[in-house]
Amino acid sequence: MVRQNQKENRQEQKANKVVKATTSAKALAQKKHHRRQWITFLRMCRYGVNNFTRNAWLTVAATAVMTITLFVIFVSFVSHNVLIDTVDQLRDKVNMSIYLKNDTTEKDVDTVVAQIENLSSVTSVSTKSQKKPEQTLLTKIKRMRERWVLLKKRPTNSLGRSVLR
Repeated sequence: MVRQNQKENRQEQKANKVVKATTSAKALAQKKHHRRQWITFLRMCRYGVNNFTRNAWLTVAATAVMTITLFVIFVSFVSHNVLIDTVDQLRDKVNMSIYLKNDTTEKDVDTVVAQIENLSSVTSVSTKSQKKPEQTLLTKIKRMRERWVLLKKRPTNSLGRSVLR
């Protein structure tokens, strides 16, 4: 019986060793597996940080290029509109004088005025006889002479003597 007990004990010990060996092999395999997972995780984090920094610079560069492009397009549209408005305003303010010969008849003058009024870019047409500008010029000269006489009559220093420091 003792021998039988010893034999059974030995068999149990062998079975325990086999169980422990398989358990320890499983534990080692699990440890290796966890270690590989951890190393893989760290490697992924490192690659992720590298790619993120590289892509961050790429993102900043692409955003800067797009911003500059959009700014140039915006400035082009604004300048186009400003130039069109300016040209329209200048076109409205342009005055043109057409001089006719002294021997031109009133009928010819009326024909030329009618043709000019038919143009789409013309807003108004007015005519002046030769005598009217002469009278205007004589009136201006007369006013200038009157002012000159008034300036001559004025005393040179109406404030009196002064001392400058």
